Order: sequence, then C-alpha cells, then structure tokens
Amino acid sequence: MIGGYLHQDMDLYADTVREAILNYCGDIAESERVQVEAEMDEFLARYHNRAEDEFARRWGRDFTPVEIGLSVAAFFAMVKDLLSGADLSAARD
Repeated sequence: MIGGYLHQDMDLYADTVREAILNYCGDIAESERVQVEAEMDEFLARYHNRAEDEFARRWGRDFTPVEIGLSVAAFFAMVKDLLSGADLSAARD
C-alpha cells in the first residue's frame, strides 16, 4: 500500500492520503484487506515501543504518518476504518 499508493508521486493521482488509501481500497480483494489489517496489528505488536522509528526506517522515503499529523497507531486506525468501509463518503469529500 505505501510503496504503491503513498509514494512521492502520490499527488499525481490523489489529493490527500485518505484519497490515496481509498484508491487502494478499491483495487484490492477482501482477502488482501484482511491480510493488511493483520500486518498492521503485527507491526504494532512487534514495534509498539518504537513504531514511529521502524515505520520511518522502512517507508520514510515514501511516507510517514507524522507528515499528516498522526502517530503510526492513529494512521493504522484510519487505514482500518477506510478498509472496513467506514467513513468512505466523508473520506472522499
């Protein structure tokens, strides 16, 4: 999701991070949604004390949640809401 949708050229097809994530949501199967949610949970469980540093180490060249004023945990919560279909209309406004 991050490398494919939240990269440095994101502004070419999405105006906001929420819009980029919604684009991703529209392009994946339900099984992939479940897998992404599990991976986010695993990431937080494994790196809970240093989630921001580990996230930046892995994906900082493309995107970090701090760029939009969120912690990693808050960003993952937003992604989960969008993946589950919650707040889809508000996210597209």
